[in-house]
Amino acid sequence: MARKIHALKRSCLELKQHNNMKKHIPNLPSRTVSKSLPARLAVGITLGCISISSNLGAATLFWNGNYVGDQSWTTTTSVTPWATTDGGAATEFWTNGNDAVITDNGPTDIAIWTANVGDVTIENGANFTTTGSSGHRLTVSGSGSGNFSLTDNIDSNGTLRILLNGSSAWDGTITINEFSTSDSGVILADASGGGTAGSGSNTHFVLNGGQLMLGAGVVGNTATIGSLSGTGTVKIRSAFSSTSGVRTLLVDQSTNTTFTGTFGDNPSRADNQMAFTKAGAGRLIISSNSGSSGAWGGYAGATSVNEGSLYLVGSSDTTYSNVSGQGTYSVANNATLGVDGTITFGSGVSGAITVANGGILDPGQVNQVGTMTLTGGDGSSLGLVFEGDANILFTLGSSQDSIVLSNSSMTGSAAGGDDSILFTFTDSGDVTEGQTFDLIDFGGTTQSIALSSFGLSAESLGEGWSGNFAYSGDGNLLQFTVSSIPEPTTYAMILSGLALGMAIIKRRRQ
Repeated sequence: MARKIHALKRSCLELKQHNNMKKHIPNLPSRTVSKSLPARLAVGITLGCISISSNLGAATLFWNGNYVGDQSWTTTTSVTPWATTDGGAATEFWTNGNDAVITDNGPTDIAIWTANVGDVTIENGANFTTTGSSGHRLTVSGSGSGNFSLTDNIDSNGTLRILLNGSSAWDGTITINEFSTSDSGVILADASGGGTAGSGSNTHFVLNGGQLMLGAGVVGNTATIGSLSGTGTVKIRSAFSSTSGVRTLLVDQSTNTTFTGTFGDNPSRADNQMAFTKAGAGRLIISSNSGSSGAWGGYAGATSVNEGSLYLVGSSDTTYSNVSGQGTYSVANNATLGVDGTITFGSGVSGAITVANGGILDPGQVNQVGTMTLTGGDGSSLGLVFEGDANILFTLGSSQDSIVLSNSSMTGSAAGGDDSILFTFTDSGDVTEGQTFDLIDFGGTTQSIALSSFGLSAESLGEGWSGNFAYSGDGNLLQFTVSSIPEPTTYAMILSGLALGMAIIKRRRQ
């Protein structure tokens, strides 16, 4: 069926070109519309072309890289780098709404001016750049596939935006390099495009100092991408009264990546908010450029960890305009949230990390100790809310993890009953029996979680951990006193001795 449609579209193009020629050469004889179609169908095709043009779109043009002139994607009629066939001669200028195929032989650099395209296929990679000092853009309204990158022009004075407004998600990796202009980058669902179908779980972003922006089409919706890595900025674009609302970015990735940079930015209006959801079995680490003392979070919406793991390194910033702090956090069943830094909740938010039944908390970084600090909120923030069973991954020793709830209202809450909040301990290397370690410093002078709610996980018990939980200090400091610890060295010696003994016995028998 697809081949028939393509042939029909090609026939329409041939007929259109033939008719255009007849306007200038009146005595040009009539001809068969296409070699693949009989002449008696010409009238039917003429009528059919009129009726299908809006449904099938325009022609498919090929960028084959054999044009020796201006390597620009522009609607200027004198620039003709496009061909009507794969590998054909470049004789066509671009008409907005056409489908585009950038073939294996295409050039590595294409200068974008201002163009609209339906479907895009990039067979062997492409690099989009721009020229001049004005703003240029490429709007994708159909489907897209292949890998491409965005690179600043040699004069570093132009703006280039790629708008993914497609009817289906782009399938490929998009690399966004740093631009000297502030509004360059890729925009998901720009205002002119409406919905959020232009990206999905197969749309992967690598930022090399560039920008990924959520357009007005994401307001009240969720834009999905398949992975995020590199360094740069993820932010809202064009915050106006007409675009007020929450724009949610969902990172649905199965791989493990790290993003270092700015996650969130300065919206010009407080009623334009960004929210963030992590999905997929992979791990995403978001870290500030300046390490644990820097800031990574400048968005006011909710953060949800639905699947996999999300690790936040650094502190959520409160210096952004119209962002007093962050929204609430939620951790789903089997999902993990790790924090080495400070989460500051917004001044109008009853801030808390809500851990659903089966959720996991990991103060610190991946296989590294750290401190999870919660602060801010509207004065009623509980800090940690456990809805059922939960697990806390915790390293003990002279270098250890810690959880600190700074505000007096952050007394916590638990609904799972006895032994519902279980600790899985790791020895940093110097834990001894009888030591007491601080685990969670609740706010105020009291706490709202019964001591019996805390216990050791099956993994910790199986490894040989035992001890007692207690509230100490002014009644709000959860501590653990170790009575026994795993002895991996001793176990290894026993196993080694057994193996040696069995070898000696075997040799004597031989």
